[in-house]
Amino acid sequence: KFPRLYLARKVKKDGSLYFGPYTSGAAVWGTIRFLNSTFQIRDCKDAFFSSRKRPCMTHQIGRCTAPCTAYISEEDYKEDIKGAVAFLRGRDKSVVRELTKKMKTAATEERFESAAKTRDAIESLKKILERQAVVNDTSEIDQDVVGFHGTESGTLVETIHIRSGRVIGNRPHFISLLDPNAPEEDVREWLTSFINQYYEDEFVPDELLLPVDLGTDLMKLLEAVLKERGGHSVRVRFPTDDAGHKLLEMANSNALSHYRDYVDKSEAKTRGLEEIQAKLHLPTLPLRIECFDISNFQGAETVASQVVFEDGAPNKDQYRRYKIRTVQGENNDFESMREVLTRRLRHDEYDDPQLIVID
Repeated sequence: KFPRLYLARKVKKDGSLYFGPYTSGAAVWGTIRFLNSTFQIRDCKDAFFSSRKRPCMTHQIGRCTAPCTAYISEEDYKEDIKGAVAFLRGRDKSVVRELTKKMKTAATEERFESAAKTRDAIESLKKILERQAVVNDTSEIDQDVVGFHGTESGTLVETIHIRSGRVIGNRPHFISLLDPNAPEEDVREWLTSFINQYYEDEFVPDELLLPVDLGTDLMKLLEAVLKERGGHSVRVRFPTDDAGHKLLEMANSNALSHYRDYVDKSEAKTRGLEEIQAKLHLPTLPLRIECFDISNFQGAETVASQVVFEDGAPNKDQYRRYKIRTVQGENNDFESMREVLTRRLRHDEYDDPQLIVID
């Protein structure tokens, strides 16, 4: 009855509406906070929502209409949700138009506080829209545009996401050991494979523009696969019109730019690892580095922290925190470090580090 906005890592067939993809978690949470504030949508989890007897602090500061305690009707709440959904679908003109109408009605009825809040929401929407590039202000469909650039060092595939004519984001993907210019590489094969894997969990658009003509049979096959995953008809095409070519040029240009950035950063990381190897006289490049630190609170509750770097970049998925078990009632960093290293090195499922740094 009273849905909410939340971040989803994967698209599931659970009856929910999915929007995106977004390039970062920060972008997602920023959008959610903006829409919750603008349309006063609840941000609490279902368990908390169902247990409320009176409005929470979010309602008191004017950021939620408190549907948990029936301060707003189901019909009125649905209207707020419709506004948020329309914005996420790129229907920005209709959203601003409806909000303007709502503001004028509130002002006519002398509900000036409500009119002021709606006015502020309109201004916030306009500021958001100013930061989005418009490629087609008459389009009402969701499009993804694919471009790529590569050499013997690898290939970067760029996906640009366009919603109702507005560019909402892009996502680069680097494929190592794939040289698109090599005679043995068939672009139709690896590009089809990439698209098939990419849209296993991603939002499926209405239209997909490709940088090469895969042929009628492959495009029809992709359309059928994407229709099954997205639950709606999908058009896959190699554009021959001027507008489509401009979108492909943008995707390929972005791919080239991100390819250069990736290669430059990769080379810089390699140089850094080579410098560490030389200064520490290591037999191999330290592709995996593990760092450990001991800390305690007034000599008690001793814990150890582990951070991991792989290929010169932090791998936060493998960060660990150890509670020291054998050292009790004394501040002994050496024994604590002995314990944590012993416990860590017993884990055969982890890759062996080429360098361990202890503090």
